[in-house]
Amino acid sequence: MDFMSSSGITLVSTLGGIYLLMLLLRFLLQIARADFYNPMSQAIVRFTDPVVRPLRALIPGYRYDMVCPPETAYELSKCWPEASLVIAPFSGHTAFEKEITHELVLATNQFAQS
Repeated sequence: MDFMSSSGITLVSTLGGIYLLMLLLRFLLQIARADFYNPMSQAIVRFTDPVVRPLRALIPGYRYDMVCPPETAYELSKCWPEASLVIAPFSGHTAFEKEITHELVLATNQFAQS
């Protein structure tokens, strides 16, 4: 490998690592309930928002969910135009059912491809 290609690989790897670190910091700041008026927190949110925003636009709905009925998910999807509503017709309020796990994996794959 010549000097330019190895330098390019190193640069891309370093920038990717820094971005992944910023994503991790964003989630840690949310867990710690950090003050988002802090300029450092605002910068982290601003840089990571293009990756995180599509993940927040999925509304799961479950037909047999008594806690969060599908009508509520439907009403929310009408008010939020960029969100996509996915109804699992034979599931309740748990992420461990086979159908829900399948839908979550499909949604994650769609986010990864876009």
